[in-house]
Amino acid sequence: GETLPALPRRRDEIGELIAAHDSLLVQVAASKLRDRELAEQRARHVSSHDALTGLPNRVALLQHLERLRLAHHHPDAAVSLYLINLVQFRLLNASIGAVRCDDLLRQFAARLAQVARPGDFVVHFGADHFAIASANGEFRSAAAAEFAERLLAGVSHGYGLGSVAPVSIAARVGISSATIRQ
Repeated sequence: GETLPALPRRRDEIGELIAAHDSLLVQVAASKLRDRELAEQRARHVSSHDALTGLPNRVALLQHLERLRLAHHHPDAAVSLYLINLVQFRLLNASIGAVRCDDLLRQFAARLAQVARPGDFVVHFGADHFAIASANGEFRSAAAAEFAERLLAGVSHGYGLGSVAPVSIAARVGISSATIRQ
């Protein structure tokens, strides 16, 4: 009796193939889920933000005001809305062109956001219309007027628009205030 050498054990290649396939399917499913979540997030952003300036739009402002209404329980809490529009914007658009005016609007939006106070909600409604919603306690007309003056001073100075000489723009501000009620 001669003993035969033991044959090396054959690994379960089919089982390994199935496990690798299953692992790949899990990775693909996770990737698709991440892609769908990112697409939904982008869609929410696009529906609530202005494409030109990146600022929130009218839809986002209404949602913000509703969140403020639900969050404030103090009977004297107020929200102030500063409505801003550029004076003679259409004339400026006709004289320097739409591309340069788009650049001006982006710069204006950035300056408006810089002038706004912490907690203020800056919005671009489209064209030359902007707003700032501020929920900072009780409304005081003197403080609101002071902020409006500071806002106008902060956004009116020269804007660099490429080869055109720096442009200064005038803006108007309207102020509205309302008590937040449940």
